[in-house]
Amino acid sequence: MAGSAEGSVTIAFDGAEHSGSWVLGQDGRLTVTHPVLGRRRAAVLNSAPEDLAAPLLLDIVRQAGFPVVSEDRRGKIYADGAAYTTGLAFLGVWAYAAWDHGWLGLLLGWLPAFLIAGVSGFVWPVAAPVLILLLGWRLFS
Repeated sequence: MAGSAEGSVTIAFDGAEHSGSWVLGQDGRLTVTHPVLGRRRAAVLNSAPEDLAAPLLLDIVRQAGFPVVSEDRRGKIYADGAAYTTGLAFLGVWAYAAWDHGWLGLLLGWLPAFLIAGVSGFVWPVAAPVLILLLGWRLFS
């Protein structure tokens, strides 16, 4: 080969985006480097460097067993917690309204339950412990 060339490559793996760089040496070998994992793989070039760099980077990431908690996973944890907190807060507030106010609470208690549950679901990392403390205080006082 007459000279060397270099470039970058980006792949998506397990919900995360990985970027690396590739260098085509004068001997015709392609070296791909992942900046975080620090591993390199070299191959004899049979095709364009851009076509071979992505599979080599994917190989680096797979072999490293790169544990990733991606944004999608954090979003799922938040959504699951919000759903459970919203449902439990709704049922708890409505049951409390029915217990404390009788038939009127049973008929109209869904309205404050809906409002409180909506707010609780939105801020569930703070609301969940508060709801547990309120429930414990109400049951054991």
